[in-house]
Amino acid sequence: DAAAAIRRGSPTAAAVTLEAIRRARGAKLDDVLRTDFRVMTNMVRPSSTLSADFYEGVRAALVDKDRSPAWRPAPDDVAAYFEAPGDGFEELVL
Repeated sequence: DAAAAIRRGSPTAAAVTLEAIRRARGAKLDDVLRTDFRVMTNMVRPSSTLSADFYEGVRAALVDKDRSPAWRPAPDDVAAYFEAPGDGFEELVL
C-alpha cells in the first residue's frame, strides 16, 4: 500500500517530494530538472545538515541491512533543499 510505504520512509523526503511536486506544477521541464538537481545535491552533500536522512536510509537499507532507519528529520522549512548549495556548486546546464 502506497500510504504505508510513505509512512515507513523518511519524513523529510516525503515533505521535500511534496514541495517539489507543488513547485513543478505548471513549470517548464528545464526548470523542473534544475530544481530536482538542486534538491538532490543538497540531499547528498555529506557536509550538509540536510543530508542526514539520506545517509541514514542508505545505512539501513544497504550497509547494515537492518531496515530500521532512525530518521532525524531536517528543519520544518523544506525551502533550504531548493536553494543553490554554494561552495562551488554549478547549476545544471541543459
